[in-house]
Amino acid sequence: MNLLAIMVATIGILSIAILSLLMIKIVKRPAVWSIGIFHGNNVFETKPVKGVNPIIDRNGIGNATFVADPFIINEADKYYCFYEIGKSTDKYAKGEIGFSESRDGINYEKHSIIISGETSLSFPIIYNFNDEYYMTLNSYYEQEVRLYIAKEFPSKWELLKVLVKGYHSDPSLLRTEEGFFLITSNGNDAYLFYSANLEEEFREHPNHHFVRNDAKYARNAGKIFCFQDDLYRPVQDCSKFYGEKVRLMIIKECTPQKYFEVESERSPVLFPGKEKWCRKKMHTFNLYHQEEDQVYIVADGAAEKNTYKIIRKRIGR
Repeated sequence: MNLLAIMVATIGILSIAILSLLMIKIVKRPAVWSIGIFHGNNVFETKPVKGVNPIIDRNGIGNATFVADPFIINEADKYYCFYEIGKSTDKYAKGEIGFSESRDGINYEKHSIIISGETSLSFPIIYNFNDEYYMTLNSYYEQEVRLYIAKEFPSKWELLKVLVKGYHSDPSLLRTEEGFFLITSNGNDAYLFYSANLEEEFREHPNHHFVRNDAKYARNAGKIFCFQDDLYRPVQDCSKFYGEKVRLMIIKECTPQKYFEVESERSPVLFPGKEKWCRKKMHTFNLYHQEEDQVYIVADGAAEKNTYKIIRKRIGR
């Protein structure tokens, strides 16, 4: 075979290889998240409630690809679980906010969508301030942190105001005798805002940028809560991968002038592997019931990490 023939053959092989690459599409398939409940004597040592998890998954909820970021509240002898309903599109992952209800806290039904948008919405947290129900959401791609108020709890909500503008993830509000504190994150950084009340503007706190370039502590994992006279901020440890584990930060000081927190010596408190449905990832930790010697936590988990699927394109498309 002469040199010209070799060159022609090589070009032919390369052309076929390039054409093959052009005819495939690699699609990211997000992890399939589900929701479960954990029980223990304290918030540091909880185990999945046996034989009931996941209490809510994507099955039976329209065309959902996953459900995540759960928050449970007990009202009028019913349990209401609010969560993100993930729906993948060709361009992006779209999230809506829904809820389900239960009489026993285990069997949930009547799944409903309550807030929808053009982009992804997630991380619902419910608050009761002066006998009114409020909700904050992660609306990162809308570049604003929104506060909703319930017109008819739990099914009808109305946008009340925008708390702060910009790219902020997983917002959580804390109310003290001195006012309201808003904690958000962006990447590996956490930010703090303050307002004397919900009517006034939220401004940057003196310790505004209190976590810098630290994936272990920046991102909220749920609502700030009080346990045994201490305030705790659950955080997502994403230092190795998203959904690695959850840690607890103790808020030592929170005033309009100063904010200071340290990690609990008994942290981390939640990590994957205890059951098949949460074998690979976990990232939400919300305390929804506590008595003297028992606590209940709602969490989410995924059995697998993100996967990728190769799809062959049809000629002409």
